[in-house]
Amino acid sequence: GIFQYLGEDVLPNWMANSAQHAELENETLAETRVGVCLAMQHLYMAMAQQMAVATVLAKPGTPNYALLGKLSSGIAAELETFVTTFRSKNPVHMSRIDPSFLTLITFLINIQHSLGLYFLGRSLWLNCEYGVAIAAISEATVAARTRTTPTGRGLPEIESTSPLQSLSPELS
Repeated sequence: GIFQYLGEDVLPNWMANSAQHAELENETLAETRVGVCLAMQHLYMAMAQQMAVATVLAKPGTPNYALLGKLSSGIAAELETFVTTFRSKNPVHMSRIDPSFLTLITFLINIQHSLGLYFLGRSLWLNCEYGVAIAAISEATVAARTRTTPTGRGLPEIESTSPLQSLSPELS
């Protein structure tokens, strides 16, 4: 996509032709950094996959739960790659990101992981693999719980001042 083109072709050439490369490294907008563009392609890929999942769920009839599980797991993986790429390729700009945005991404990663397990469980149930289905759905509920520690499994705590507060009624 466009961010891949920017990150791999346009920005490296622009920076190579710049006389003040060192100054530009720390002072330019995040959007003009190669690492940010490479990370953004993963974020937008995850968003595109989320739209595909929403489209399937909006259609009448029984969806292909195995496909939804794989897509949801893929979304979580793309979001994790986004964070990893951003941290490794652009630590200067990573420190400038609003912490609420990072909380949102962490929230999305865990929700998508939970949905992947849930849809996998539904698929297994339809195929009469009841024991494995129950285990997958049980894991999905664990992944959807609020964390007990900042680095633990599950959803991050939604603070009263967080923009994620509007999601609280949906999660209850």
